[in-house]
Amino acid sequence: MEKYKDKNFLGRRDDKKEGRPYVWMSWSDCDDYVMSLARGFKAIGMMPDVEADGKTWNFLGIYAKNRPEWVLCDLASTAINGTSIAFYDTLGP
Repeated sequence: MEKYKDKNFLGRRDDKKEGRPYVWMSWSDCDDYVMSLARGFKAIGMMPDVEADGKTWNFLGIYAKNRPEWVLCDLASTAINGTSIAFYDTLGP
């Protein structure tokens, strides 16, 4: 990763600027964010252990539009051996 740490990894459009240019997070910035988020998930018990089929599972349900924060939450879940469940905003009532 050292080779790519300062390269662009995850971007979003800046709706407040003309032309909506991309605002980027580097690989290193994303890694720091993801690991902090993963520690936070564990600290507040957001992904409790679930015993089923002789295994221990950890699930994280994400209800959101597709955006960088969705990806960061998914990566944080994966970093602590969790499974993300996508609940898209188009799911309906």
